[in-house]
Amino acid sequence: MDDGQEPPDFALLGGVSVSYPQDGLFIEFTQFREDTIGNLFAQVTVNGKSMGEIHLVIAIGAHFAPSPDRTQFIITAKLQVSAALAQAVNTLFNTTVLTPNEQIATEDLIADVLNF
Repeated sequence: MDDGQEPPDFALLGGVSVSYPQDGLFIEFTQFREDTIGNLFAQVTVNGKSMGEIHLVIAIGAHFAPSPDRTQFIITAKLQVSAALAQAVNTLFNTTVLTPNEQIATEDLIADVLNF
């Protein structure tokens, strides 16, 4: 990281692949990771060309808590569009599609605890 801080630990790692084909534009999001403050990152590919990892959303008020089942934990947060995602999408469409810090979702997720 450029600010001299240690990189964050990741609370959630995923292997989901999502593709959004529209007018010959194929955007694929893979290798999701969520850090311990709730920010979401993914590898992004557009029409087969990798854009690398992009910080997709910023988590506001993220809260991590154990669930009644000790093999799981709960993540809740409000998710806002990151500046990186807004810039990437707006560049692709050559217009303003996303606005940075615009709330796009509320996360309420139960995840399994994985021990290494």
